[in-house]
Amino acid sequence: MARLLLLFLPLVSACAPLRGFPTDPTDTQVLADQQLVNNYYSPQATEQERLLLRNQIVSGRVNAYEAAYSDFKRRLNGDANTINLVSDLSLLGLAGVAATTGSITTATALAAASAGIIGAKGAINSDLYFQRTLPALLAQMDANRATAKLPIVRGLRKSNTDYPLAIALIDLDALRDAGGIPTAIAGVTQQAEAAKVSAEVVLGFNTTSAARCLQQFIDRPDPEGSANKALVASKARAHGAKFSFVTEWVTDPKTDPNLLAVVAQEINCPGS
Repeated sequence: MARLLLLFLPLVSACAPLRGFPTDPTDTQVLADQQLVNNYYSPQATEQERLLLRNQIVSGRVNAYEAAYSDFKRRLNGDANTINLVSDLSLLGLAGVAATTGSITTATALAAASAGIIGAKGAINSDLYFQRTLPALLAQMDANRATAKLPIVRGLRKSNTDYPLAIALIDLDALRDAGGIPTAIAGVTQQAEAAKVSAEVVLGFNTTSAARCLQQFIDRPDPEGSANKALVASKARAHGAKFSFVTEWVTDPKTDPNLLAVVAQEINCPGS
């Protein structure tokens, strides 16, 4: 039985967690660039020599980050498919052996191992939920990196005085961090929020922070929601607002935003 389990352990161990950022080649590149950096900061170096050294150092770092990012994108696509395939093959193998073995003890152990992989595969599938949206994340990462690369490209066209190595290294750090999943998710989320606001404006909804806060306040389940509607209505009417339904008053884009803000503050509406 031990040999059978050992047969499938390498497959299961292949299910490595996915990384959120490309491998950082900075340490390796720092060692490779050390002599160039020393020459750049040498008192004997002329401005023209520093310019050439700066461009050489920056180009080397950019190329290293490009290679790491390309490898990261390939792994994002390849690792996800490998994990699902390996776990499926492991399940089929363990379940099949458990069904055909003659030993009750062995069959029980193999069945338990199979159940364990099922649980692990469920966790893996949960972690890989983003796979269906991977193209959008990759596009956002490309966009983030293009944005981060722009000041570097512009800087290399400037003199060393206007764009010294110290500033270039800061821009390079931004480029290194721009090609990660967390920053891509943040970018996609911001785009979705902006699209939501635009859609609400088109639909005729009031999108101010006070209006949103008040709407959440009055949309709570009853009986709290009814009490909140009555409270907001009384506060609004006390300031001269006229309406039939408080929900329409809150969401109407023609409602005075200053009055909305006053009412939101009076009821201590968070986020207003």
